[in-house]
Amino acid sequence: MTIVHSTPSFDLTPVAEKPGRFDLVVSNPAQQNGVNAGSISNLCFRISTRDEVLLKGRLVHRDIILKCGEQITFEIGYAGPWRDTLSITIDDIMWLAQGEVNQLESVFLTAASKKRIVSPIQTTGSLEGAQRPPQSQLRPSEPGALQQWIDWANAGDRRNLLSSEPLVMVSFSNPDQRWAGRFEQHMQSALRNRHDPNTGLAGRLWSYRNGLRPGESIDTRIVDTMCRARAAVVFLSPDYLTSNYCVDFELPFLLWRSVAQGLELRTVQVTHMTNPGHFVIPGPNGDPISIDVSALADDRVATPLGLPARQLLLAELADNPAEVDRRFAAIANDLAQSILT
Repeated sequence: MTIVHSTPSFDLTPVAEKPGRFDLVVSNPAQQNGVNAGSISNLCFRISTRDEVLLKGRLVHRDIILKCGEQITFEIGYAGPWRDTLSITIDDIMWLAQGEVNQLESVFLTAASKKRIVSPIQTTGSLEGAQRPPQSQLRPSEPGALQQWIDWANAGDRRNLLSSEPLVMVSFSNPDQRWAGRFEQHMQSALRNRHDPNTGLAGRLWSYRNGLRPGESIDTRIVDTMCRARAAVVFLSPDYLTSNYCVDFELPFLLWRSVAQGLELRTVQVTHMTNPGHFVIPGPNGDPISIDVSALADDRVATPLGLPARQLLLAELADNPAEVDRRFAAIANDLAQSILT
């Protein structure tokens, strides 16, 4: 069965007997171009009226998984009664589908005609404290993009971003987000009330689950985070290795940071997977370096059950949540100690 990337659709209707309220229905079509659509999650978008007076707000619904053929309804109010002339714009739309981040369209809706005018979104986001990438910069999923973005991140003043914050990034594919979400709880606990003794900056966590904000460039936000981070945790699985974004850009970029700038990189294997092979990345002197990702599994942390338990995959520990928590807590505490001393 062929699966394609889903694109959410939007509909606008008044709420009966509730003046000044309307329903915004977000749907995940069951089919696109005659083939089944995939699930979407981490849905973010902004709503504004045509003149940006009556209503202007943001909706972020991170933890839903909207399967194909399903929909979710948001009831929203504005200052004034329902009018057939009401029109709103949905923009800054982004979501995850099959482990990849998507940001594609803005949608214009009118209450009377339900007319939809779709236009490409205009990216206005930029890297904080750094020059935004040139318009010619390739999208991360395009061939040759990895080297371009590495060259861009490693040039001039932008090099000051590298490892500039006590920041931990969590990289995972959408099907593995329950594991990532559990780990994030332990990581946030380990970072709580802890600061870099040299800069005074608080330790913090970033992942797709809690770090994407409407209105910013997704590509630059991800690269910005990968540059600023002092540590990263990657949840490896067959789903991760079939995501072009993850395997062609995100993981190689993190591997480059690990080799060239000393990023603390940890990998947690979720399920059994075929050997992903070797990733070739530019080394500190520009020479290519081959890295076997299958050899990177994190077995350095100690847990009460010892080495045999550490060698088990997460999926094999599904019936032992206490041991999963021990493993996650050990990795989180080890990373917090590493990046905050």
